[in-house]
Formats: sequence, C-alpha cells, structure tokens
Amino acid sequence: SHRLAQGLSPVEIDPEGLAEALSELARDVRETSGIACSYNGTPELQVDDSDTALHIYRIAQEAVNNALKHASPERIDIHFSRTDHTLELVVQDDGSGIQATDGRQGQLGLHLMRYRAGIIGGELHIESPRGGGTRVSCRIPVQ
Repeated sequence: SHRLAQGLSPVEIDPEGLAEALSELARDVRETSGIACSYNGTPELQVDDSDTALHIYRIAQEAVNNALKHASPERIDIHFSRTDHTLELVVQDDGSGIQATDGRQGQLGLHLMRYRAGIIGGELHIESPRGGGTRVSCRIPVQ
C-alpha cells in the first residue's frame, strides 16, 4: 500500500525544487511505511533543467521502492550533492542486500534506473557496502 509505488508524485519537478521533492519523498516513506528515511543534501541545490530533476527524482523513488519491496530495511538514507563537475544522488539502505532483488521486478527496476541515468548522461552504480544493505548511486557530470 505504498502510494509511492504508484508514482503519484509531481510529474514535473522544477530544477530548484528537487531537494524539496526528495525530502518530501523521505517524509512520505516515513509516514507510509514507518521506516526511518531521511534526506540529506544542500537545501539550495539546483540542477540545470526539469528533465534532469525529474529523472533524478524518479531514480531516487525507484531505489527507495526497491528497498521497501525487497530488502526489509530499518532505514533508508537519500543523499544528494553537487561538486564543481558532478551531481551525485545516493540512496543507501540497511536491508538484506542486492541478492534480495533477484526477482524480475527487481531487475526491471534496476534496468529502468540505468536507463534514466543514461538519458541524463549519468552512470548508475549499485553495490553492497561492507556493513550490509545496498547503496545505489547515480553520478551525472555537469558543466
């Protein structure tokens, strides 16, 4: 019964509003699932256009949904930062790890996230940190 899974979030995300949309995503997860979900990032962080903002948001949403559906995490952290030449989104959970997403749906989610990252010129990495859980990161070069 996760509203998030239905994608009822804003279809257009304005480039200045991405940080706010991501923190709302975290709040929705807390309210609907009871899982500790937090957003950290520069509040005034901007991306260059609304397409990039939307794809980054959707990648975060998909990564969070994958964690909720497959990994039974106790916490999920969404982090977004910008350096001179890179935007980086990181979604990290402390759940059961990547092998839990072996089902076809898990694969589909990963495929979609990779596709979205590619559209905006980014790269998606999925790894299992040593402490457990899953870390999904998307890095996008910026001018």
